[in-house]
Amino acid sequence: MTTGRCLAAAMALACSSAFADCEPRDGTPAEFQHKARVSAALKEAFPAAPANWTMSLKDIDAAPDVCKENRIGQFTIERVATYKYTPTKEETAAAEAESRKLRKEIETLRELPPEVKKERQVWLDKMSEANRASNAAYKAGDKALARKKSEEGDGYSAKGREIRDRYWASVQPKVSELEARANSLRPAGKTVTVRAIANDMHGTRTPRPEMGAQFTAGKVPVRDPGLKLQGVILLVEGTPQDRREIEAAVDRKKLERLVQ
Repeated sequence: MTTGRCLAAAMALACSSAFADCEPRDGTPAEFQHKARVSAALKEAFPAAPANWTMSLKDIDAAPDVCKENRIGQFTIERVATYKYTPTKEETAAAEAESRKLRKEIETLRELPPEVKKERQVWLDKMSEANRASNAAYKAGDKALARKKSEEGDGYSAKGREIRDRYWASVQPKVSELEARANSLRPAGKTVTVRAIANDMHGTRTPRPEMGAQFTAGKVPVRDPGLKLQGVILLVEGTPQDRREIEAAVDRKKLERLVQ
């Protein structure tokens, strides 16, 4: 069987499968045991979940992914953990209070000043007068005059909207700034993915700095690992702001102790 091309990941990571064509074979009993042992060890590589975070491990396939031409143990083993953060009640309350304050500032900013209200009111008064005249004409049976006065009222209304919209446009840059600040304050859960990769045979999977951080221990890459855990790559994936606490929780010494 020929392996398909590796999909371009958001992290721009190198593909973990063999670069060349791979004809899979069944794993040996020793390889099954090796994968189970290393998979259990990789669990220890994951950082403990900080306060208000939860960590869940993805299920793994017991069968090793090995090519027919590969020697015993010559395959990569990977485990994935997902960390989720839930904001505290205090964080939520503080964010909501600040957001309400900013929304109030927006309302105040969009309130028309006296001189603009006065200018707009001139056209609103004319609109009301035209509408009253239109209603009176309909009652009198003069439909033509009623339509004419109604159209005049619509025109006066449009003039009033123009004055209001012109003022709103003048304050919109500040309104947009306040809205952006208010939206950024909404407390939201964060999700960070951590990948522990043992015996990677194709080199480091260096992510872009804005997408993830990388920690390594032992040999990277590992050309012929055999039935030993010789090198580990730990990738913490997420935005810098979201993954900061998880990165800080990585125990480098524990990571190094896993390597044989």
